[in-house]
Amino acid sequence: MSMTNQQTLHQYLDAYNRADWIKLADYVAPTYVHRNNDTALGISQFMSGARWLRAGIPDFHIEVHAMVVDEDMVAVRWEAHGTHTHSLAGEDPTDRAVTLYGITLYRFEDGLIVEDWEATDERHLRKQVGMDTGDQ
Repeated sequence: MSMTNQQTLHQYLDAYNRADWIKLADYVAPTYVHRNNDTALGISQFMSGARWLRAGIPDFHIEVHAMVVDEDMVAVRWEAHGTHTHSLAGEDPTDRAVTLYGITLYRFEDGLIVEDWEATDERHLRKQVGMDTGDQ
């Protein structure tokens, strides 16, 4: 029995939340591309970024608030939480809870994620951890 795209995405996000990078790769196509603003990353680059984020916020956890499914596309509105216990980019750890908000649109082929487009409030996260230096 094959999984629906929605079920696959739930398992993908579960693997992400557990930082199970080997299992996470099972849910994406070899040609997977993650897009955030003007950046396009393959799966290994995406996982490197996820590891970097978890180095500073080890308990980073994504919570899905809404999911819309339409044929080969799944849109997710999510909120992530964690504790800033280590530096992300040279700033002092705050040991405070942080929140990141985002929306990601995933496209599937043959039951695998082939690409996604992510929009996150990275400035809000930078401000929470003391990396924001201005209103630009």
